[in-house]
Amino acid sequence: MENVYKEPTLVWGHSMGGANAVSMAGDPPEQLRALVLEDPALFGRTRPAGNSKTPSRNQFQVNLGLIEEGLSKEELTSRLIKENPSEPEWVAPWKADSLMQMDIDLLRITAEGTYKEGGEPADALAQITCPVLLVQADPTAGGILPDDYLTAILPDRDGFRTTKIEGAGHNINRDEPEGLLAAVEPWLAAQR
Repeated sequence: MENVYKEPTLVWGHSMGGANAVSMAGDPPEQLRALVLEDPALFGRTRPAGNSKTPSRNQFQVNLGLIEEGLSKEELTSRLIKENPSEPEWVAPWKADSLMQMDIDLLRITAEGTYKEGGEPADALAQITCPVLLVQADPTAGGILPDDYLTAILPDRDGFRTTKIEGAGHNINRDEPEGLLAAVEPWLAAQR
């Protein structure tokens, strides 16, 4: 960010991208102005209780199994189509590319629900000084942050806002794009 963006910058991170954004914001570049965290993967040493069977967690396990088979991109794409028949046609080739580039150790600890020591979410969130909007997916629809867990890790400070998109699964941007934009656009306008 420091080498590319010279203007005030908003960072929007989804899932692991949200966790990366939180990590980056702990020692922020000068131009960072705000964060949008879309159902971020904010986990410490263990995945939140009551969340071990979410569709996203199961999908990580499926993806890990496919990667461990050593499939080619074409084979992986074909298998992803079979595993996710309701997804749009473009998703499987994109996901195959993404999975083939992923650090398998990171995928393994995500699938298993165990994480390296340090970087506890409450501590990491408390270090962020810029405005933050955390958009939570609905845990009953596949969101990865249970309500009680999220409440326990959120900092109590001005400039940190949360909103929940009822009925949206982990991929809020795909499941409920209108609801997501309705939550984010006014918040963004207020940051100007």
